[in-house]
Amino acid sequence: MRFVYDNFRNKPFKPLYNALVPRRYRKRWDFIYNEIPTQHAVEQYWEMTINEYIKGNIEKPVIKINKPELVGKKIIWQYWAQGIENAPEFVNFCFKSVDRFKGDYTVIRLTDDTVKDYLIFPDFVKEKRKSKVFKPVFFSDLLRITLINNYGGIWLDASIFLTDALPQNLINQKFFMFSRDDNSANKEWGLKTDNCYFGWSEQFKVNFLSSIIFGQPNIDISMILQDLMLNFWKTQDTIPHYFFFQILINTLRKNNVVNFEFPIIDDTLPHKLQFSLNEPFNSYIFEEIIDNVSLHKLSFHKQWEKIDESGIITYYGKLLEKYN
Repeated sequence: MRFVYDNFRNKPFKPLYNALVPRRYRKRWDFIYNEIPTQHAVEQYWEMTINEYIKGNIEKPVIKINKPELVGKKIIWQYWAQGIENAPEFVNFCFKSVDRFKGDYTVIRLTDDTVKDYLIFPDFVKEKRKSKVFKPVFFSDLLRITLINNYGGIWLDASIFLTDALPQNLINQKFFMFSRDDNSANKEWGLKTDNCYFGWSEQFKVNFLSSIIFGQPNIDISMILQDLMLNFWKTQDTIPHYFFFQILINTLRKNNVVNFEFPIIDDTLPHKLQFSLNEPFNSYIFEEIIDNVSLHKLSFHKQWEKIDESGIITYYGKLLEKYN
């Protein structure tokens, strides 16, 4: 099977490969022969870098902040690179939900033009951003951890949708991210839904949801993550894996570099709504989803429909009806 995968999945044989090999086999082979080896290679890079960091061989660049009066304040940080006024309708729908349930938090939405009003990055970050490889989605990984480390507050991706108030038990944490739960009741669902994101085996290295981060300023975990991410931006010219930041977090935990004192809360829970959005609405399942969690990781990369092919309202349609 490895011979077929290595020799026929790319041009000029790709059309034949796709026609003759069932999709489920193609996905499985890609997971075994590409996804897992790539995750392991990224982990090895981070382990090497972490060892150098512990030895004191890695520089710790200084991030300058321009609004020290905001340190420790109740702030929700969000980012849309191209300008908030240019955000698509779905993103604005998510923003609206955050505004509705923000409580006593102030929402600050940054763009590429306004980041400098809050953080001054080293010149090598500015230079690296000129590369087509270091896209806004990867800059946002660096941005979120530097905002949390230097100011504190809550980071919410632009695709986060709130259906209720921010959980007080998460606000009270010094640092928090949703993470993979070995006791999750949703293992079968997760593997069926996206086996390149959800995995519970020891070989799987993407085990943290970085789209939602609660944090106090200047604690060990965020300081170390900031230092290591800045070193990556200074020394690397390619992005080895879409979730390289999440693999870094997992590697820190695996190597006991810093205490992960926050509770394990199943990261399938914030994803359940996303993968139901185009399905016929079921009030019982919907209530179960929003009872389990009030923060939901949606996606603006998919086309969401208000009604399905049978004319039945979808979960997305119900969200628009209930929260718009």
